[in-house]
Amino acid sequence: MEANAKVLDTIDTHIWGLMPAQIPAVADRLLPLLQKVVKPETGHTPESVLQEMADGYLATWIIDDFKAFTCTVIQERVTGNVLWNAWLAGEDMDDWVSDWLTVQHAFARHMGCVAIEFAGRKGYARKYMPHQEGWREIRTVYRQDL
Repeated sequence: MEANAKVLDTIDTHIWGLMPAQIPAVADRLLPLLQKVVKPETGHTPESVLQEMADGYLATWIIDDFKAFTCTVIQERVTGNVLWNAWLAGEDMDDWVSDWLTVQHAFARHMGCVAIEFAGRKGYARKYMPHQEGWREIRTVYRQDL
């Protein structure tokens, strides 16, 4: 996560990364957000995702004062690394989605990724993707090549 601190130094934002060691101290603030998206059919529990955050497997990003969060992981693929947004939850997405994408782009490029991807409801395509160039839907997984 030290890499995102360097990237974020150059961006005026209300989105910041947590170090894995910080996760236990804020678990009570993250748990309600995780409960919104981590359902039994995903094969995960909110507690197991918290553990992956604390173990450093997932990079954790906070929007505003825990209004929302996302967890990312860099996936190595044959065609190039992808910044995968594994979990995303929160409220008032209209207020922060543009800044979130700016931070994700900067971080992904800094880490040598060729694209950013996330899974989401079809409503994302109607509401947010028309305002961002380069996104396309694949299996209700959204991808933007960098």
